[in-house]
Amino acid sequence: VCGVNWNGRVLPVAGASLVESEVVEAYAYVYAMRKLYDDSDGEKGAFVVVTNSSFGVDFGQPEDYPIWGAMYDSLGALGILNVGATMNAPWDVDKFGDIPTTFPSDYLIGTTNTTYDDEKNYGAAWGKESIDLGAPGKSIMSTRLSNSYGYKTGTSMSAPQVTGSIALMYAAADESFTMRYYEDPAGMSRFIKALLLDSVDSMPGFDTLCVSGGRLNVNNAIQLLINPRIAFNLDTIEVVLEPDSTLTDTLLMSNLLGFGLPYDFDMPAPVSWLHYDPPFGLLLPEGTDTMVFTFDAAGLENGLYESEIRFTDIGGMQLSLPVVMRVSSGEGVTDYTNTEFAGLNVYPNPFINKVNIEVETTSRIEFEISVYNLMGELIWRKENLSGTDVRLKLNWNGKDQHGINVAAGVYLMKVRGGVSSLSRRLIKMQ
Repeated sequence: VCGVNWNGRVLPVAGASLVESEVVEAYAYVYAMRKLYDDSDGEKGAFVVVTNSSFGVDFGQPEDYPIWGAMYDSLGALGILNVGATMNAPWDVDKFGDIPTTFPSDYLIGTTNTTYDDEKNYGAAWGKESIDLGAPGKSIMSTRLSNSYGYKTGTSMSAPQVTGSIALMYAAADESFTMRYYEDPAGMSRFIKALLLDSVDSMPGFDTLCVSGGRLNVNNAIQLLINPRIAFNLDTIEVVLEPDSTLTDTLLMSNLLGFGLPYDFDMPAPVSWLHYDPPFGLLLPEGTDTMVFTFDAAGLENGLYESEIRFTDIGGMQLSLPVVMRVSSGEGVTDYTNTEFAGLNVYPNPFINKVNIEVETTSRIEFEISVYNLMGELIWRKENLSGTDVRLKLNWNGKDQHGINVAAGVYLMKVRGGVSSLSRRLIKMQ
């Protein structure tokens, strides 16, 4: 049969699920095999990344099985996640208990049973704090005893769907994530769990049934793992300034995930004329942050100076931004304080597909207005505008550069002129 992960290898371990000592011995065997693999550089043992537990103790309490519960943190320290099936009974395990799904470990993923109608199976338990997500578990076809095939229903069918999905995520991971995993197996296994829960398909009523509020979607999880998880409002940082002057510019970063994302910046080839702050930080869930760049042309001759800044998130995903500084006599300003712009205001119209824009300048300059999405992609631009100490009023009709309506949502509007710029977040309401 072919499951969620068609090339995964399975290490079968058998025991009695009602006897704590046997369960601990079984998990200890998995621990020993992974430890042996690590210590022998892959020559011996098994590269286990996740265990499946389609067994448990209905209405069991964690305090009655302390060593069993402690095994999950021990396995997690090696980078092993653990999936547990909750009980096949319509009870709230947060109130009535269940083993193993109510063990409080960051390396355990509690799973309940969903139907092909994307509803929780009536005969499956739930728990807002203990059950992490749902997965298909009704009428699942597989091999059976006596050399036959058949259908079975239950959380014991759901948990392996999640287990196989986690193994598939590791198979899809790129080299940078794999290197991070070897450096920090515990942290990266928690990161995989967070991506898995962040990528579920939300389902009505599931916000009261499980932590994630939804049903497993392995494609979503893989896409979050292999694609950028942060967006910039610019694709190049480019400035102009006079010799022996300084200038600052900002970069808007947006977190595309529903959980906090640690990051750091570095320069593969550091240069003396560029500084940035902060060098590391934490982007809040679906939040934004600003990085400030300081350019210093002290002692530099007229000319073009180029560099690159590299962003790396906790999962090893790297994004690079070109940085270009042009030093030119008679251009730029010596004190970059947005003196050419007094204000940028945007007013979305809730009734028609239009955004009113007001730009106030302090001198006669030419400027442009651009709209970007939160991925940093240019949506619309208006060039060769001018102002003379008054507010220039115009509007954006909510279409992209090809005349196609863009979706309602949050966008970044930026006005640039000379070497000054201002930006504002706007919400397109229709």
